[in-house]
This record gives sequence, C-alpha cells and structure tokens, in this order.
Amino acid sequence: LPTTGPDAFFQKGDPPVAVAPTITITDIDSPNLTEATISLTNRKQGETLAVGDARGLTVTVVTQTAGVYTIRLSGTASVADYQAALQSITFNNTNGSPNTADRNIQFSVKDEAVYGTPVTRKVQVGPNQTPIVTVPITNLNYTEGSGAVAIAPGLSTTGTEADDNNIAAAQVTLTLPPIATCEDVLSFTDQ
Repeated sequence: LPTTGPDAFFQKGDPPVAVAPTITITDIDSPNLTEATISLTNRKQGETLAVGDARGLTVTVVTQTAGVYTIRLSGTASVADYQAALQSITFNNTNGSPNTADRNIQFSVKDEAVYGTPVTRKVQVGPNQTPIVTVPITNLNYTEGSGAVAIAPGLSTTGTEADDNNIAAAQVTLTLPPIATCEDVLSFTDQ
C-alpha cells in the first residue's frame, strides 16, 4: 500500500464518502491476499465504515467501540479484488453536530504469510452549515392608514444540511429612522 494519498472530505448531510478511491496494492511475492483490516482509529459518535463492493470477500465488523471502528475483509482473492474492495470503503457520520477533527482510517493487507505495513488516510470533517436567507430587493410602498404590508413576501430560506430542513429559530430586526413618535408594529404570520 502506498504511504501517501489525497484526503477525503465529509460534510454533514452528505452521502457516505469514499475514503481512498485511488489506493493501490502491490505484492511482489504473491498474486493473492487473504485478509485486510480497515480501522477508523479516532471514531466519534455516529460514525461508521462500510464496504461498497466486497468482491465476494467476507466482511466482518470486528470492533465497534466509542473510539475505534474496524472492518475485516477475509478470503483468498486476487490483489486486484482486494484493491477494488479497499477503494470502495466509505466513511459516514450521522451525528447532528459532528466533531471537525480529521479522522484517521488505517488500511492493512495480508498475503498468505504476514500483514504488510499499514497506511493511513485522513477524512476531513466539515462543520455544520448555516441556513441561508434570501430577501429579494423590492421597494416597500405603504400608505398611512391602510392595512398591513408584507415586508418580505419573497423571503426564502435554503437549508444547507440535507438531513435537516427545519429552522429552530430566526431573528428579524426592524430599524427605523429616528422620529419623535413611532406607531409602526412588526408582526409575524406563520405560513
């Protein structure tokens, strides 16, 4: 296994992300491998690894604790089959507020005799994204004594988190020019 490679990036709400889609395996003395382990060594709450294409190998979750998540692939298969299976390993985080520290995923493969030197890939975890409020620019026409006028009838929000379209709170501030008396009232109608 090569010792370097690009980091993967995961953002809350994203589908599971491939950890090492370009990883390669080389074994100069054997055309087959018998086992591989993949460990998320600094696991946080709500995180898992999965194998997208096991290539007929047996997949076993070996460790699933607060700090470690380990998958074992086993069975005699070609180097190419093991490589494809490792390239399909994905990381997922279902925590509502993920910790943004990089995660370390360690890969190690075994031929008929011994495990090779493990290599580590990182998954960068992005922070929660805040919703975006869009207010179209329009002139507000109001005639004194007439009924209420909508300030922002075209207001829209875009939730940037695919798993949460609810907004827990919002704040609207009405800034008025300094005048002696003010009879303006701001009200909200739930839609």
